[in-house]
Amino acid sequence: HPLPVSQAFNLQARQLDNKTISVSWAITPNYYLYRDKISFTLEGASIESSVFPKAKLKEDEFFGKQEVFYGATTLKIIPKVALSKNYKVILKYQGCSEKGLCYPPVSKTINSNKINNYSSEPLYSETDILISKISNEGFILTLLGFFISGLLLSLTPCVLPMVPILSG
Repeated sequence: HPLPVSQAFNLQARQLDNKTISVSWAITPNYYLYRDKISFTLEGASIESSVFPKAKLKEDEFFGKQEVFYGATTLKIIPKVALSKNYKVILKYQGCSEKGLCYPPVSKTINSNKINNYSSEPLYSETDILISKISNEGFILTLLGFFISGLLLSLTPCVLPMVPILSG
């Protein structure tokens, strides 16, 4: 089953000096990151340039010919002036699995006070949490839970318009 985005594309950010920010992704095998889907802005500073590593060409079933990164990649962001104490890096990126699953675009904001030790913690969606709970509990207990939930839902006011139809 597919990995959460933060595990498939483990993001780390550090400030190398007062003029360079390094953003690295450790990309899980059989996953890749689109080069042209990576974008960034600096709040509190303006960008002079950025340095991307060389990407590989891939014929993608979703977007056609694309430049992608495998394994690991590091982006360097160089601001116009030395960085102040308070700034934010806003990163947007998107990647896919070789098995055909494409993740929705991800947006992360990293504050300057957390940039040197920033590492993305795993973010789990409600669906991931629900699936893990259902698979860890017994089948009968899960079935009973859904049955009781259905009974409780039938007592809500939304069901009142159905009473004449069902009694007829």
